[in-house]
Amino acid sequence: MLENPDARHAYDPDAGGGRSLHDQSHGESFLALVLHRLRGNGFYLFDEPEAALSPSRQLALMAAMHRLVQRNSQFIVATHSPILLGFPGATIYEFGEHPPREVAYRETEHFQVTRAFLEHPSGCCGSCSGRRTGRGTEASVRRQGPI
Repeated sequence: MLENPDARHAYDPDAGGGRSLHDQSHGESFLALVLHRLRGNGFYLFDEPEAALSPSRQLALMAAMHRLVQRNSQFIVATHSPILLGFPGATIYEFGEHPPREVAYRETEHFQVTRAFLEHPSGCCGSCSGRRTGRGTEASVRRQGPI
């Protein structure tokens, strides 16, 4: 998030942790921005941040988000990731055919599909890929304290 794109600090090479963001992969550069540019006391909107992150990097993102929440930050994250949906204390809203509603983590389609795959990976090739529940994308609202 650039507060003022014309400001000199917007192009600071330290934004990438000492490496140019252009010399890093999509996932590395996104995580570098989170780690080195976001300082706290902010309101951040992320749209599918897991797209370029491995599962272990998603956990690193969660740790960084946790530190930022402790520094008075709030997040709204649109995600399909069962890892990010599991953020401690998150309020999860499901968006789909019906009006948005709050759902428990284990009720999300993304958790259920991932659990089914992990429990029976060899049996999912035919059944999991064609599974449709009619649910849409979940968005997880990260909130602690008043807005």
